[in-house]
Amino acid sequence: MAENSQNKISNVWVATPTVSAQLAYDCLNSVPLGATEATDLVNSLLPYVEWQSGEVDARFENLFESLQDSDISYLKNPPEGYQEPAVDLWVRFDDILENIKSGKYANEYEFQVELYKTFNEAHDGHFRFAPDLLSKAVGFRRPTQLVSVSRDGTELPKIYIRGELLTNVIATISS
Repeated sequence: MAENSQNKISNVWVATPTVSAQLAYDCLNSVPLGATEATDLVNSLLPYVEWQSGEVDARFENLFESLQDSDISYLKNPPEGYQEPAVDLWVRFDDILENIKSGKYANEYEFQVELYKTFNEAHDGHFRFAPDLLSKAVGFRRPTQLVSVSRDGTELPKIYIRGELLTNVIATISS
């Protein structure tokens, strides 16, 4: 049974189309930026940013009657001892919109990377946006999977190459 499971896992990897990382990266960089669509995307995200921030931007004051401070409202002026740098997300999104308008981005990939980084500057796992070109078009992974395993559940785990570990476990069970 275990051997059959290993074969199924192997077949999945073999059936997955692969290209070199450089070719994938070049492909991502070949997508031209649609400035109108990029602007529409950013503008469509602003109500979500506003909801998270607890601040009412004049562009959306009619959409939200009462907001309370949320996790990202203090990022512009974080409390003393806060471990992350201050960031004004409204300024960052305005910068992105200006960069689209001025033609700063060479392609869709550059735009989406900056948008992704802007969300990450909040350092908040609940405040996320994964643009499609970064999250759906290509998946980068190493051909070798690493796992950490403790022999008895109490000793410190050791790092193993997954395939070699499975082969050894199968061989041990079979003997």
